Amino acid sequence: MKALRGVRLLDKQRYTWAVTDEDPQFGLSARYGLYLQSGFYRLSAVEGRYINRLQGSSLYYDLGRGFNENDRLDLKFRQDEERGFAAYFAINEPVYKLRFDPIEGGRITFSARGFLLERLDEADWSAARARPVHPRRRYEKGDGELRLLVNLFRLLPAHKGAGGAGRLALAFLRFLPEFANVRVVIADHNESLVSEFPEVEFVLASTETFSEFEEHLNWCDCYFDFLNGLRPSYIPRRVVVLACVLDLQHMRLPTLFSQNELEIRLREYGYAIGRANRLIAISDYESENLRYFYGKTNVSVVHLSGFAAEDFIEDHPRTILRPKPYHKTHLIYPAVPWGHKNHETLIQAVAALKKTGRSIRLVLTNTESSPVNREKLVRLCDRFGLGEEVELRGFLSEPELIDLMRKSSGVVFPSLYEGFGIPLVDAMKLGVPILASNIPAVREICGTGAEYFSNHRNALSLAEDIWRFWCADDKAEKVAARRDRACVFSSRRMAEEVVIAAREAVASQTCQTANASYLMAPQRSVLSLLMLIKSCDGVDPREILRSMEEMQRGLGEGVDLTVAVGSDVISDELALQSFAACDRLILFDAASADSQNSAVEEFARRYNNSEFQMIIDWGERRAFSINQVIAMLQSLQHSESAMYAVVDPSTKDVAVGNKFTELEVIERFEENRARGNIILGVMFRAGGRFQEVRNGTIQFLSAYCSEDDFIRVPAEKAI
Repeated sequence: MKALRGVRLLDKQRYTWAVTDEDPQFGLSARYGLYLQSGFYRLSAVEGRYINRLQGSSLYYDLGRGFNENDRLDLKFRQDEERGFAAYFAINEPVYKLRFDPIEGGRITFSARGFLLERLDEADWSAARARPVHPRRRYEKGDGELRLLVNLFRLLPAHKGAGGAGRLALAFLRFLPEFANVRVVIADHNESLVSEFPEVEFVLASTETFSEFEEHLNWCDCYFDFLNGLRPSYIPRRVVVLACVLDLQHMRLPTLFSQNELEIRLREYGYAIGRANRLIAISDYESENLRYFYGKTNVSVVHLSGFAAEDFIEDHPRTILRPKPYHKTHLIYPAVPWGHKNHETLIQAVAALKKTGRSIRLVLTNTESSPVNREKLVRLCDRFGLGEEVELRGFLSEPELIDLMRKSSGVVFPSLYEGFGIPLVDAMKLGVPILASNIPAVREICGTGAEYFSNHRNALSLAEDIWRFWCADDKAEKVAARRDRACVFSSRRMAEEVVIAAREAVASQTCQTANASYLMAPQRSVLSLLMLIKSCDGVDPREILRSMEEMQRGLGEGVDLTVAVGSDVISDELALQSFAACDRLILFDAASADSQNSAVEEFARRYNNSEFQMIIDWGERRAFSINQVIAMLQSLQHSESAMYAVVDPSTKDVAVGNKFTELEVIERFEENRARGNIILGVMFRAGGRFQEVRNGTIQFLSAYCSEDDFIRVPAEKAI
């Protein structure tokens, strides 16, 4: 039975008094019509957490006249060194019913699998009560400890998507009081935290303004805001600020963000990074990003942990390791389907395996957290006929997720970008095999505790790695390596390192002045080029790759080349091996126009990290020599207002485009729409009408047909 917030029936042994109702109050009734004899008793929590928070608990007893306030005992739970959390009481006459009220007049703030009521002899009862109790130390203002003010005002409630930030916040609230005197600012929707964490002093605020925070900023030695950004927008220079930027994904992969999202991140993160006396990065990789993009060296690296696995291990210390399955069960990818999580390539890899006669089962979790992206994944699975191979799950509670992970054959994690990777630490702590992207933060976190994809941007390469991973046996030494690596990460250590960083910020305030807010430009390439290959047309696939490599070399640095291949192409073993070597590859169904559109849209969304974009159909490649592409690129670079460039065989020099009448716009749209949504052979500038739309969609087609600020480039003779 899973641990619940509250209590349920646990013990089923004969003659045991057991819980019969759910929280907030529940009855303890006798089995077989027995009554509870007078004597000495112990009420203990079984597999419980935070039972020490049960202050003011009551036990009502029915002597035959019903429950009433006169027949009530006040209980005080204590932690015995050997027996766990328990309360001791005595009754002087037979009792027919008991009713336990964990928090008199309040809400449940603990979790347990059940409660056990035991009768003791007087000697054992007296000895148990005589054992010393060592209460947890509470830090008070002025006792020499660091006074740390933490801002959780922007934290969403759990049911509205607090997600990883919420889990991180709970870990901080639990462990920071061990190392500092903590005061936390929260909004009223998180008021339940007050009773859940009695060691913490909470302040309810209505806004994130300086006037609301002023008293508490005056109180603290250091102000800590870790929710990506910094509030209030005005903080006096005398206040020492410790800020945390969880990732700089928008600087590395700006195309995954809308222009509005990008502007907000640049502004908000720039202010936090510039104002902070010291910064916290959650990995060495993110620390390097802060140095590279912002020139910051006043950074402390504080690794996170696997919070769900930590809780599971604490509640089930004897069942940490997963039961080894006798057969392959499923692979799990525990991630919300954001763009950088790379779900599309993973599904395409499963499709490639099925196409080549190999089958696995994949479970994707938390897909409902992004309904729009979930719908795209559903359509992608439908196009490839993966109804039995891929299962899309919605939100899972932590116990459900841990159970699914422990029963899996392994975790796959093909993410394009990570600042840390909490699920990876969860998996390592549980001894679950991992196959992950070979990217800086993941290598830093997992080390030898994971296997790595050869190329997580290529669906065919991904498929081959997954199949080897699926077929491999999990050796005992690999399990040990994962768990050894996971021991590096803990919530308690994380909290301690935050306090150390805060002390360093306080110590350095006299010798380092926080810089003013400033913005940096995201990292971009010059040109993103997609080669659309529906079939090989009888050409040796190795020749196709050689010609693309030649184009890549001819175009020079700053050009990203992606290949989109029809699924029928890979039925040939030589083609499968050849295309698996491409740096970026998208798999699509060449017989489906929707599938082609989706492949192009995927490229435009995830791999178009450039100033300019172009899509070339391999079947029409002879019309586009290296010189032709360079001419189009240079023309756009020299004409900053032009939004795209087209090849015009009728012109002998670069010329501006024509102005279109309303009727011509309609005719252009209908003509192009008849050929599909994809615009081929045209080089587009990122921005203007094309800023928030993707090639392969109706919206992009409409923007293209109505845009008359463009350049006509003479046709170059193909090489």
